[in-house]
Amino acid sequence: MDDLAAIPRSLDSIRSKLAQLRERDARHSIFGAETHGYVLAPCLGEEQIRAVEADCRVRFPESYRRFRLQVGNGSAGPGYGLLALEASLRDRARGRLARPFPKLFVAPHPGSNRKRLGQQRGG
Repeated sequence: MDDLAAIPRSLDSIRSKLAQLRERDARHSIFGAETHGYVLAPCLGEEQIRAVEADCRVRFPESYRRFRLQVGNGSAGPGYGLLALEASLRDRARGRLARPFPKLFVAPHPGSNRKRLGQQRGG
C-alpha cells in the first residue's frame, strides 16, 4: 500500500536526482546514460492510464500512477532506462497483469516436518 503523503516527496526526489545526474554526467559515461540522457519521456494523461488499466483489468498502485502522470513515461532509469507504459505491455497477453502471481514459494505450515527458514541442517 502506498504512503500517499510521501509520494510527492518521492517524485520530487526522483526529479532532483535526475537533474543532478544530467549535470554530473554530462558526457553520459554511466552505463545506459547514452541511451536516455537522464531525460524522461513526456507524462501520460489520466485517460491514457485509465485506458491501460481497463485493458489490463488492474488498478496500478497510486505511486506508479503518479510517477507516470507527474514525472514521466519512461526513458531515464537504471541501465538502458524504463520502458514507456505501452511499450512494457507490448507483446504481452492483456489479461496477464490481472492474474495472481504463481506460487513460487510456499512457507511450511507451523508444526509440519519441513525444515523452517533459519533452522540449521543436520541437527
